[in-house]
Amino acid sequence: MTVAPSAKGRVPFGEYRTWYRITGTPGGERPAVVVLHGGPGSTHDYLLSLAALADEGWPVVHYDQLGSGGSTRLPDRGADFWTVELFEAELDNLLRELGVADDYVLLGQSWGGMLAARHAARRPAGLRGLIIANSPASYLLWREEMEVLRAALPPRWTPRCAATRRRAPPTPRSTTWRCGSSTTGTCAASCPGPATTSPPSWRPWTTRRSTPR
Repeated sequence: MTVAPSAKGRVPFGEYRTWYRITGTPGGERPAVVVLHGGPGSTHDYLLSLAALADEGWPVVHYDQLGSGGSTRLPDRGADFWTVELFEAELDNLLRELGVADDYVLLGQSWGGMLAARHAARRPAGLRGLIIANSPASYLLWREEMEVLRAALPPRWTPRCAATRRRAPPTPRSTTWRCGSSTTGTCAASCPGPATTSPPSWRPWTTRRSTPR
């Protein structure tokens, strides 16, 4: 059973809104646990069981990243809008708006783990701990393994995967990444694009609706 929230709402993020859910009361003896969901384009729902940490004195903050769940939806934005920097800025804004920026732990799952690691690499003063779950330790090795899985797919998937890889070429920048840049979610994990010099630039690909809990 999911623990009932003590607060829910939406904080302003520029012209947009970020939906959040707090279980417990921040500001006590233990830092708030801020949960970063996967995707990009998923929602907080599948990580709601973590709210039970509030029973042990750990306030828990769930939120839906921009473009998903209860946050502002932007279905017409192109792939160049959905940058890592955008999600980093949204996380920074959420921490400030909720008043937990001086005392918090990050728990990131899958893509949320990569986002959490990027945030932690800046060594913010208020970060007390970092938990990364089901997220690649090496993005390059992860993409190489995705190539192995893609090669094992039935032949009927080959044309569809090739189309997905061509759909959204990344914009060159400075850091070496590998990025499939899928805009539909079809074979998103199994169809890595070529090595590029750009950070991942994604469009949240989920189309399912979510009623935030």
